[in-house]
Amino acid sequence: MSESVVMPWSSECVLLAERRPHLVQEVKQKLGMVPQVFYHVGSLPWVVGGFIGVFAYGTQHLKYISREFKDIIHLVNAHETSCRYCYGMARMMMKLNGLSDDKIAKLEQNMYMFERDGWEKRATALLRNLSRMNPRVGIEDVRELEAAGMSREAVKEMVFYSSMNLFVKRFTIPLAIQPDNMEGMVSSPIFKFVRPFIGYMANKTMRKVRTSFQAISNKGPFAAILEPLNDLPEAQHILRSMIDDAWDSTVLPRRTKALILAVVGRTLECRFTVDEAARLLENEGYPRDKLDKVLTYLHSDDLDPFDNKVINFARGTARMQPEQIQKQCREFSAGLSSEELLEVLGVAAIANLMARLSVLMEKS
Repeated sequence: MSESVVMPWSSECVLLAERRPHLVQEVKQKLGMVPQVFYHVGSLPWVVGGFIGVFAYGTQHLKYISREFKDIIHLVNAHETSCRYCYGMARMMMKLNGLSDDKIAKLEQNMYMFERDGWEKRATALLRNLSRMNPRVGIEDVRELEAAGMSREAVKEMVFYSSMNLFVKRFTIPLAIQPDNMEGMVSSPIFKFVRPFIGYMANKTMRKVRTSFQAISNKGPFAAILEPLNDLPEAQHILRSMIDDAWDSTVLPRRTKALILAVVGRTLECRFTVDEAARLLENEGYPRDKLDKVLTYLHSDDLDPFDNKVINFARGTARMQPEQIQKQCREFSAGLSSEELLEVLGVAAIANLMARLSVLMEKS
């Protein structure tokens, strides 16, 4: 794929960007820059926290995968999901780091045709399958990758980081967030002359920031799925904090959130996500037999009209096509506050994330 390839994308964002001074200050302090997406999700703090986590991890905390392979993750995820925003963002960051169009084109080619048959080729195949989850990635795929030479720690980090990037796409794609303003600048013919200075200043700024993620007690929803990340404490902290904040949020009732988790989990054939959602629903007084009927028919007379509407929309976030989900999101958002829409997208994104991350805990 090259810059001339056009990805189908709505020209109108579902949620307009809002500039919040306190948000800009917080994100700049932690990341050194403010990606465009933050201006669209800033009304819901736990989503902002999750976004800061994934951006900070990728720029400050990677331990086992290289910067080049991180670029591969971004490109594969953008290609497989047809995310116009993320594709442009990935190319922009690589250009700021000094990669030419030719080098980026070669990197994209290598995503599918590595010069040697080894763990890189298998890792890229797993990333593609992880993006689509059709069919579902299994523990055997992880074991084959480890047997090919990728360390267990690197596999965990790759699955975590890719899953978090796909979490972000559960916002950028349905909301039709437009490409970052800087993308046009790095595509300009004069960019090659000013790139060294801009890249130097950007890297200097980012080197000054450091977001700390201390070890955290892994108790709460989805603790079992997060357990394999015990040896990646920063990654586990990001997810544990985000999930807890999402579950404690009062924008949507807990029953609604658990229904979203269950429906997306079932769509992605993840029994771990479905079972955890069922447990959470039982805590809210909604029994498993009623949930089974909801998962079969995607409707129940026991639910109010909003919940029935929510679960049908959430199901579409599991394997989405940009034009279709953007149209559905625009229709679904009618009459909702920005916080309500973001919480529905966010909980569905967590379900998508857990269904992918659970591959690390599966038993044969």
